Parts: sequence; C-alpha cells; structure tokens
Amino acid sequence: MLGKSEVHVRQIVSRAKQRMERDEPRFRPVRQEADRLAERFVAACRAGDVRSVEQMLTEDVELLSDSGGKVPAARAVITGRDRAARFLAGVFSKKFRDFEMHATTVNGAPGVVFTRGGAVIDVASLRIEDGEVRAVYMTNNPDKLSRWSVAEID
Repeated sequence: MLGKSEVHVRQIVSRAKQRMERDEPRFRPVRQEADRLAERFVAACRAGDVRSVEQMLTEDVELLSDSGGKVPAARAVITGRDRAARFLAGVFSKKFRDFEMHATTVNGAPGVVFTRGGAVIDVASLRIEDGEVRAVYMTNNPDKLSRWSVAEID
C-alpha cells in the first residue's frame, strides 16, 4: 500500500515513536556542521569512494530524482545505504566529474548546484539528521532548473 518494505515501514514507525516521546524539537544540524558534511559527502561521491559515502548515510537513506521524464534519472526511489552509496558514487564520479559544483542552500537545506558552461545541469539537496544524510533530492528536470541562475548561487 505504501510502496515500502515491511522493514522500512517498521523503521519509520520506530523513528516516529522516538520523536514523539521526546519533548524537544526535531534535531536541526548547526549550519556549519551540515555544510561541512555536505562538502565531504559531495567530495566522496565525486571521487567514487563508495565506502566513505556509505559512512555518511543513514541505514534507510532515500534518494529521489526528478527529471520530469525529460532527461535520464533514477526512475524509482533508491533506498538503503549500500544501493544509494553505489548509485551516488557512480553517478557523481562519472556524470558530474566535468561539471562545476557550487555549494549553496536548496530549500533551506545544504545542497549543491552543478553547472557546465554557465548552465545549471542538476541541483541536489541533502536532508541531514543526527549528523548523517537521511535523504538526497536530485533535480535535473529542465523545466524546474530554468528557475536557477548561476549568478544567484550563494
């Protein structure tokens, strides 16, 4: 019904119960710590270092791609540390190796904008929880990227 495995749903429920039991706001990483993690993460992905990428991901990490069906991208959500790390290390080390990377904030989260020849090619944002990457959101949908300008990147 949810399109998730039983184990994954149990993990989601467990995390939700733990958060509800705590009488405190959800953890928000200190901006500088989140930015440093994002920089290390992108560098490891770009180097194709699967082991280092894995160490920065939660066990049940999710990777979502939005291409609008107009350019190549992962068609389904990629879940799990091993699968996501291999995918990211492969894509970043091959597809993005000749691109310029610009660290920035994407929807309030640490992220990176990939450009080539002054054009925005891809935007990635990271959801960081408890010092680990919980989700990666990648957008290479040309319709959405048209809103980005290299001149406006932090």
